[in-house]
Amino acid sequence: MSRFNLIIIFVIYALLINNSNAQEYNDVAFFDFNQNMRTAQENAIQLRFKEAGLLSQTEKSKNPMNLVPYYIDDVMDFMRVYTNENHNEFRKLQPQRDIRIAKIKSGDNASPYYLYFQAAILTHWAFLHIRFNEYTDAAKLIKLALPHTEQNIKLNPDFAASKMLRGSAIALGAAISNDSKTGLTLNTAEGLDLITEACNYGKKNPKWEFNEICQFWLASTLIEIGIEESNSWAALNPAILDYKKSPTAAYILAVYHLEAGNSVKALAALEAYPTDDRYHSFYFLDYLRGLCYLYKLDNKADMFIKKYLDRYQGVHHIKDAHQKLAWSALLKNNLQQYKIYMADLKVKGNNIAPYDANAEREANLNLSPNSSLLKAHLLFEGGFYDKAIAELNACVPSSLKTDYEKAEYGFYKARIEHKMKRFDAALREYDLVINTYKNKNFYFACAANFFAGTVWEERKEYDRARIYYENCTKLNPEVFKKTLHDRARTRLDAIKSLKTDPNAAKNRVGATIGGPNKK
Repeated sequence: MSRFNLIIIFVIYALLINNSNAQEYNDVAFFDFNQNMRTAQENAIQLRFKEAGLLSQTEKSKNPMNLVPYYIDDVMDFMRVYTNENHNEFRKLQPQRDIRIAKIKSGDNASPYYLYFQAAILTHWAFLHIRFNEYTDAAKLIKLALPHTEQNIKLNPDFAASKMLRGSAIALGAAISNDSKTGLTLNTAEGLDLITEACNYGKKNPKWEFNEICQFWLASTLIEIGIEESNSWAALNPAILDYKKSPTAAYILAVYHLEAGNSVKALAALEAYPTDDRYHSFYFLDYLRGLCYLYKLDNKADMFIKKYLDRYQGVHHIKDAHQKLAWSALLKNNLQQYKIYMADLKVKGNNIAPYDANAEREANLNLSPNSSLLKAHLLFEGGFYDKAIAELNACVPSSLKTDYEKAEYGFYKARIEHKMKRFDAALREYDLVINTYKNKNFYFACAANFFAGTVWEERKEYDRARIYYENCTKLNPEVFKKTLHDRARTRLDAIKSLKTDPNAAKNRVGATIGGPNKK
């Protein structure tokens, strides 16, 4: 046989082998997070479901072995239910969870997306179970998701998305551990640190495909667990959140600015997000917008809070929204309308969430708030500290009728001093509230312990901070007990980690103050 013929035979053999391999590859499902899929994920996060769905269906038609569209479909369902909180729709869509996970399991198990997408789908539905107070179901899914993220981090340490997802699952799991019977033992601070690490990775890698969704996981986790971690919020990257083209970005930025005590910037985002028919409705933004107007004592608050109540189909902030309408009436000196709204509050919504329980507490007292204290409270929440302190100064302490009002007066005096960075004065006021009212079941002494702890932690006086946090967990306020205790335990965990890892102090600071649903 000639040398030429041998070459021809070899070439033919090589082509047959390549064709065989190609056919084998085509028969194996794979994960191609191509540009269309990146755009689809972006559209899903921004609530442009029609565009995201079209890209997903097109990819399934053109590349039927690419499994990424099934993840995209789950992101859409997650965001749809997250924003409308319609429990019937949640139940209708829920069977798709296991169908999609089975699809993902048929893919290339050497890809980092193989474990990531499974964990993401599980975490999506765990998060939604939490939104509907179904903590046991949520805990079961979190327990399934965590091993996937742990293994993926070991196998693919440079795949930062697993840290983002694991961090959220840990933080959410820690928050519900006392409300479920599945034995979750997790550390909130560890979870927040992982999300922060992922967000910081995104800042250094602007083309990272999970940059925008990482912002959502950070913000939504912090909002859900009610933890105001300044170092975690600092990981947010507002530069990639365009509220003019994304209601989700407006939501994240609004809460971000409200947490920082800047309702002016929050309102700017809420007044500019798109509302045309390309976008899925996000009713809670109406509530936040009304809240921003209320914080500056503006009558426009009523219109947006009523709009929220008229359109929203979920269970959260119903009593709370009626309380805010009642407060708005009181600001207009309309005591009769205040009583009407408070009467409605008693029979509408539920008191599962702490802010709704607090609203019901006020309704059951049948005693309207002190007008000056109410104005000071609202102005404080909006970040108008000079005006808030002026309202407190106009409120003569001798005019305060009850111990509750006196405790509230001292508490907000301390909070304003704290926000204005007059820390010694803030500590004096906190201590006065604690020592005077620690034997009452008011919110204020418990919260004063927590916030005093943050001052000492910011000063790196960790032993003093620990004492205040521990005292916070020992008090039994009638509202916001779980929120305050969880936040105090998170800070105690953080302080404990400083003693085992001295370098952690370089990246960790105390909690910030304020927020849309905090007293």
